[in-house]
Amino acid sequence: MSVVLSAVSRDPLQYAAWLTVRASGMVALAALTLTVWLGLASAGGLLKRRPQLRGTVGIVHEMLALAAIGALVVHGVSLLFDGWLKPSVLQVLVPFSMSHAPFWTGLGQLAGYAVLLLGPSFYLRKRIGAKRWRSIHRFTTVAFLLAVGHAIGSGTDTGSAWLLLPLLGGTAVAVVLLAIRAARANRRPAPPVRRAAPPRRSGALAP
Repeated sequence: MSVVLSAVSRDPLQYAAWLTVRASGMVALAALTLTVWLGLASAGGLLKRRPQLRGTVGIVHEMLALAAIGALVVHGVSLLFDGWLKPSVLQVLVPFSMSHAPFWTGLGQLAGYAVLLLGPSFYLRKRIGAKRWRSIHRFTTVAFLLAVGHAIGSGTDTGSAWLLLPLLGGTAVAVVLLAIRAARANRRPAPPVRRAAPPRRSGALAP
């Protein structure tokens, strides 16, 4: 708290930048968490018996992904105005180059790039094919786990229960949904084997 008060007394703009970094990071992680939940629930067949919800869930899933991207951009840009970290543009863009907690910050940077690449891939689904898109889109869960590691390792509030408990709870739900999806994939029947057609017989009688 003393750090916050001293930041306010010295330069309110620096305190605003610090708040923006924290708030945008939390919003990005929350939106990404909900996006992963909905994606895994849909892929795991949990919405199979409620087809009327699939359209709504798809729209919400898309909007949350866009919200995560927007918050992520704000998070990265606002870091440039942080008076305590004082990172360069290269440190913000290049993974594992930040002076503060380089490993954990690097995980967040990798997660950010994954989200920026995987989120807009939804609009390329028809062009690249649904099967290939699903294979690529599975890495969203990896990006989520990297983001959680980043939040725990480099966040300023990770020692607080109000942040740590939702992080662990959100991760636990994602792991359960991922397990359900994997179990469903293992139960999926194998495609039937096509047998070769028997040779066509000639209409002429054998001598």
